[in-house]
This record gives sequence, C-alpha cells and structure tokens, in this order.
Amino acid sequence: MLKYDETLVVPDPTRSLADGAVEPWTYPSGRWYQRQLLKAARRHGLDVSRPYAALSEKERRLVYAGDGSFSGIQGFFEEVESYRYKLHVRVFLSRYRSQSPCPACAGARLKPAALAVRVAGLSIAEFTALTIDHAARVLADLKLSAWETSVAREILKQLNAKLTFLLRVGLGYLTLSRQTRTLSGGEAQRINLANQLGSQLVGTLYVLDEPSIGLHARDTTRLADLCRELAQAGNTVIVVEHDRSFMEAADHIVELGPGSGERGGEIVFNGPLADFRKATHSLTARYLCGRETIAVPLVRRTGRRHLLLTAAHEHNLKSVTMRVPLGTPAPSPAPSRPTSRPRGLTTR
Repeated sequence: MLKYDETLVVPDPTRSLADGAVEPWTYPSGRWYQRQLLKAARRHGLDVSRPYAALSEKERRLVYAGDGSFSGIQGFFEEVESYRYKLHVRVFLSRYRSQSPCPACAGARLKPAALAVRVAGLSIAEFTALTIDHAARVLADLKLSAWETSVAREILKQLNAKLTFLLRVGLGYLTLSRQTRTLSGGEAQRINLANQLGSQLVGTLYVLDEPSIGLHARDTTRLADLCRELAQAGNTVIVVEHDRSFMEAADHIVELGPGSGERGGEIVFNGPLADFRKATHSLTARYLCGRETIAVPLVRRTGRRHLLLTAAHEHNLKSVTMRVPLGTPAPSPAPSRPTSRPRGLTTR
C-alpha cells in the first residue's frame, strides 16, 4: 500500500522546522502552512530552531497530525488530494509517498484463508519470497501422497518447467516475488526468453537487444545455447550483441560500422561465421580471431584514496561492506547480478 513517507516529507532531519525541514512547505504553495506550523509551535512551546531529528515523539506528532487550529502535514496532504484530478498535483503527491506493507496481511497481498494453506510448511507468500533456485529445490524435495500427487500433477509440471527455464537463462538468484520494474533490461529480456522457451512456438522471429548485459561468462554461454535451441526448433533469432560468445555461436554475422554513431551505418560484413573469421577488412573479425589484440598494461595504477560502502543493501546485496579505489578502473565482477552493482548504491 502507498502512504506518505516521513523520510520523503522530511528528507534532511538535521534541519530545523524554522529552516524548512518539512520539504513540501518550502515551495511558494506551502508557505502559508509553514507560517501556521511556526504559530502552532509557539503555542505549544516547541523550539523551532532544534533539528527535526531531536524532536520528541509528541512534538513530531504535533507536526504531522496538528491541533485544533493547525492541520499538520496530514491535513495538508488531505487538502491537496482534493485536487488530484490535476496532473501536476498527482505528480507532486507521488514525490512523498512510498510503498509499505499492509498491516492486515503484512505485505502478502492475500486473504487469511489463502495464507492458511501450506505446502511443505510454506504458505504461497513464503514460497514466492524464495529465490528461483531455492524454490526449484523445494519442489524437487516435495513429498506427496499418491492422492496429492494426482491432484497436483499438472500444477507441479508447469511450475517445474517454468523454474527450469528461468534457471537455464541464469536467473536463479531472483526471488519469485521480485517486481519487474526493479529488473535490469537484460534480466527482463531473459525472463521473456524463458517464457518463449516454455511456449514452444515455431516460425517466430525473436529480436534480442544485448541480452548478455550483466551476465557472468558462464551464463552467457548458457543463454547463447538457448538461443540456438530456439533457432533449431524452427524460429529465427536476431541478437544485437557485442559479446564474443554470442558471435561465435551465431550461424550468420551482420556487422554494421565501420565506426559508431555518425561514423557507422554501413554493412561491413554479411555472411556465415566461417567467412567472417577470414574477413580481413573487418576490425571485429581481426580481434575475434586473434589477429589483432589489445596489450595488457605493464604497470597498473593504484588508488591513493578509497570509497567505503558499509552494510550496503540493494536487491540481491545483503549487508555488504567494500572499499572501492578512486581514480582507477574498478570493475565489480559477479555471477550475473546486474541489479546489485555498486552504481546505484554510490549515487544515493
């Protein structure tokens, strides 16, 4: 459920009420409410020069709920919500709301009757909180009676097939309850690919845009093998890629270039992989076959300063602490965890 988040309404708790701690009241439209807040604070003897973080629970409740003559933050949002038919008002309100677990179902989004049903000791909410890899192991170890097996045969068949396809495209680390909007582009493409593998269609054209982004080399090879399976089943698979494994797994290569952007736009090569390896006019082919290489630097730079990330939590990261050297290239290799890379953490 969505509710107004105190950390968004007061993004900097070190600021005082007088200094504009309540962020929506720092805009011209909220200045009247800011003046009412200061008047209410004087009536209740509240020191408006103290940081918001130093206010007691009672004082914060006054700011949020108000009193008889002051509507507080809650009353402010209730009044603004009456104008939700205006687009800019909806955008404004969305800036201060975040998702929070429902107090009735604790975020399970199911009725008590549905949560009361358990298989292998797990409710459906607990099962979907597992990773795909863990869920597959639970199903593999599931002990059922003959009658239960006959009832669940088709369901288990479909579940096992879906989980197997997701594992084959290298997504075993994702939880089943993971929201699709939090996935990377490569992860979303691989989920779609897993669905297509399960549908067993033929005569279909698939176009994949760099599906190997963020993948470990092991999983890239698996993904290339799956694309070949689709092709062998009677489909056409077009993959826009820069990865060597995909190029070497292709039947036909089309290279666009010779440069990027404005320096490209021409077909440099168009033909079978065997002919591509022999092409001398293709820079990509020369590097792919080892005729040209990039020399490894003899001397490596060492970082004099470091960025310290402490107890990082984001998607697949669980309380990770790491030191990143500054002023040097610092890759973070991992077995296919693109949505957990430090990039998002260092921008917070």
